[in-house]
Parts: sequence; structure tokens; C-alpha cells
Amino acid sequence: MRNGRAVGPDSLAASIRQRIGVELKDEQLLRKALCHRSAVPLDAGLSYERLEFLGDAVLSLILCEWLYVTLPSLSEGDMAKRRAYLASKPVLAEAGRMAGLDEVIVLGPTAEVNGERHRASIRADVVEALIGAVYLDRGLRSARSLVRRLLKSAFQRVSEDGCATDSKTRLQELTQARWGMLPTYDVPAPEGEAHQPTFTAVVRLGGRVLGVGRGPSKKAAQQEAARCALDSLDEAGGLPNGQTD
Repeated sequence: MRNGRAVGPDSLAASIRQRIGVELKDEQLLRKALCHRSAVPLDAGLSYERLEFLGDAVLSLILCEWLYVTLPSLSEGDMAKRRAYLASKPVLAEAGRMAGLDEVIVLGPTAEVNGERHRASIRADVVEALIGAVYLDRGLRSARSLVRRLLKSAFQRVSEDGCATDSKTRLQELTQARWGMLPTYDVPAPEGEAHQPTFTAVVRLGGRVLGVGRGPSKKAAQQEAARCALDSLDEAGGLPNGQTD
């Protein structure tokens, strides 16, 4: 389906092959991977939810394998942090956006009108569902190739700079990639006693407030503000006040 209009089998298969570089033999499985629950309210089994569940597990295996083989000096804790970053909603959503998956997600009429097509969390779910579908249809090798292709930029960041998995870095990467803008932080004078201050940070993008955070230091407050901003962008799928990508 594209913008509420059905897409023929050949057209859909070709479109997905162009976007993710893999052709699925099972057309029904492919359609299920793209179908949001709002499009099949009477039968959740026809939506992508079960494939998303499977894809999440397949993705975790592939990421753990890649981290173990590619970065042999990492400790278990460091691998866990980097796996969490690579499997995070913002990273998956951005991969889905770059692949153009927004155009092929199948939504119900109400969800379509409400702008759910461009919701980052749905885009991330579809990425996981497609990974699950490719695993079932083509096997682990094809699923591994798909993950490495979709997350190529994120893999490169993990390899080159340790991934700086903090929220400030992730927010900066997201806003730079999506809107070509960098967030700014405002941290006024702290409150409380001198020996136990509380800092408040406000992060903005283009004059819009994305998040507010508090902490015992400027750095901690900024990290919390960035984390709140990432959560907000993930839920809204775009900038506040209706501006989207």
C-alpha cells in the first residue's frame, strides 16, 4: 500500500528489493512485515507484530556476533552498551527512513489520517519485522547482510569512535542526519546548596524545546535533557508543533 492505495505484488516486491536489497520469495510474508495493526484491527496475527518479535531476536544475535568478531577487545559490558545503541529505536528508525520504508508501510485509514506513517517508532518496528521476514524467507545469511547494509553507518561509528553511546551524541547524530541542524543547550545557574547543586538543562532545535533534564552536574543535566528529547522525537516521529521530516 502506498498512501492508502494498494500496490500490486510485482510492484511491492520490486519496491522492497530496491529499498533493502533483498527479494523475498513469500509475498504474503512480505506484506505481513509491512502491515501495521491498524490495518487489520480484527486479526493482529496479520500485522507485523509477531515478525517484529522474531526480528528483534535475530537482530540481537547478528549484533552480538558482529561485536564479538569485529571488536575482540571489548568487555561484555561494552558490547552490551553498543548492542543497545545499535538496536535502539532512533538508530533503527533512521535506517528505515534512509531506506524509504515510510512509503510502503500499510496503515488503517484513521492511522493514515493521523500521520502515523512517519512515526519513528513504527518505522523502527517495520525494520525489525523485515529482518524477521528475511530470516524466515532467506535464512540467517541474508538477514545478516540486510542488517549490515541497513546499519552500515551505525556500525562504522561503533568501529571508529567507540560509538559514544551517550544521549547527547545520539541526539546530535539524529538531528544532523534528519534536519541538518545541531541542538543547543541552555543551562542556567544551579539550584540548591553549593555542596549539592541541581542543574537544569533545556535542549532546543531551531528554537523549539525538545527536552528538559536535571542532574547534579551540567553534563548530567544535558544528558538527561537529550534522553528526553530522543524519547520525544521517537514518539512524535518529527519535530514538535507539527514539523516532521
